[in-house]
Amino acid sequence: MSWITENFQIIFVVGSMIAWWLKQRADEKEEPPEYGDRPGREPIDNQQSDAARQVRERMRKLREQRSEQQSRPATTERPARAERPAPSTADIPPVLRELMGIPDPEPEPEPAPPPPPLPVQPAVNPQDRMAAQLEELEAQRKKAEATARQARSRITRSQVRKSPRRHAVGEMSELEFLEVLRDPTSARRAIVLREVLDKPVALR
Repeated sequence: MSWITENFQIIFVVGSMIAWWLKQRADEKEEPPEYGDRPGREPIDNQQSDAARQVRERMRKLREQRSEQQSRPATTERPARAERPAPSTADIPPVLRELMGIPDPEPEPEPAPPPPPLPVQPAVNPQDRMAAQLEELEAQRKKAEATARQARSRITRSQVRKSPRRHAVGEMSELEFLEVLRDPTSARRAIVLREVLDKPVALR
């Protein structure tokens, strides 16, 4: 049955040729035979010979096409098989898992807590930064002035305690002035007084 379906064109051509031949035979029987020069031989019909030649040529071409189709390898791609997901043991009931000897699934680890957010430092305005630096410098200046005042007061108290008589530098003699300078405490006091009471360095 499969051979008939595969060679349907050839069978159709052969059947058409046989039907045409039978029809020609029936027409020849109805017409009286015409004899030529040689008795006992029928004349050759040129149209029949041409038709037969065309049928043979057509059958030859069909056979060639059929042989070419059979010689080609069948390249039919099989559809890729869809991979089935592996069965999960977590879906198996505990009773069946115990009977089958399947260990209990391990609990899923808890997710790690997110890291704490970093403190966001507010944007500092350049003017505010400069004002803070000026305030810091002013505080340092006031602290230095307070320290200098304390030093001057200590020097004055020690001077009063050592010499009850207060002499000005202009009233002291050269020897007395040299004796005062030989004393390290007095010399240090003179230097500090000069730096504090004298003109600033920038105005000298």
